[in-house]
Amino acid sequence: MSESTIILAKESISDGSEVNKINEIRPLGNKEIEIYEAQRNMLMEFVNDFSLVEYVRLNYESLMELLNETIIKVAKEPSFIGSYPFKTFPFFLNTRILNYMMSVKTLLDHMETSINRQYGEDSTEFFEFKALTGNEFDSKFSYRFMYKLRNFVQHCGMPPLSYTISKSLDETSSTLSVELIVYFIRDELIRGFSKWGALVKADLTQMDESFPIMPIFNEHINSIFKVYILFNEKYHITKVLKAKEYIINFIGERADYIDDEYIIAKLKKTETGLSINKKTIPTSALEKISDFYRIKEDLF
Repeated sequence: MSESTIILAKESISDGSEVNKINEIRPLGNKEIEIYEAQRNMLMEFVNDFSLVEYVRLNYESLMELLNETIIKVAKEPSFIGSYPFKTFPFFLNTRILNYMMSVKTLLDHMETSINRQYGEDSTEFFEFKALTGNEFDSKFSYRFMYKLRNFVQHCGMPPLSYTISKSLDETSSTLSVELIVYFIRDELIRGFSKWGALVKADLTQMDESFPIMPIFNEHINSIFKVYILFNEKYHITKVLKAKEYIINFIGERADYIDDEYIIAKLKKTETGLSINKKTIPTSALEKISDFYRIKEDLF
């Protein structure tokens, strides 16, 4: 071994009872490392962008969980009247809604900014992104309403909401049914904000005085995912798949491998022994590509 050597190796992680073992696979040259790092950067750029999609999904699921948890609490409550368990419900509901809206804004703003920086404002890619968001705005009330609702929240505070809770017992089957529905309050939305725009204001006037929020959120998140999936499938995912293929071949593993056992290690002899500087090859990140296609399958 020379004074300084870079190798591909597999690290056996112990349970703590012994030192991790590093098994050398082969030495690496500068050119091979350069190509690997370019492919790794391609993968990690995708993973970082995809994390914004995961934040949107997490906040949507958090909203759903709050509603489900509240229904369970009501079902367990022996009384059919009273404030249970709604003393903190409005606060937590507004928190979930705000988190969801802000994560959506972050994703779309990031996409627009990164596309503009990478391709330019006059590029085909930038026009494609604008066309995708424009199509959702034009064709989905939920998308254009939530777009304007974000401005409502910034200027007027959280949207006016109400809810109904029903609890019934089928004496024949002894089955308890609980239903919780949260509503937007139409007239307070219209009175409280002057910048809905003609189209959304006309939409709102056609809605019931109280209209349920969940059909809006359910359709809206699909629109957000649709914009992300369609754009990235057209312009980015092919490069990411090639990066995955390169990394899998680089370490010599099966196509579905996602464990973080492989490292690139720089070995250097010193006066006191051997110095090892290692970097893990992030193969667990490859699972995010599968998550991308799972979202696509759910949409289409």
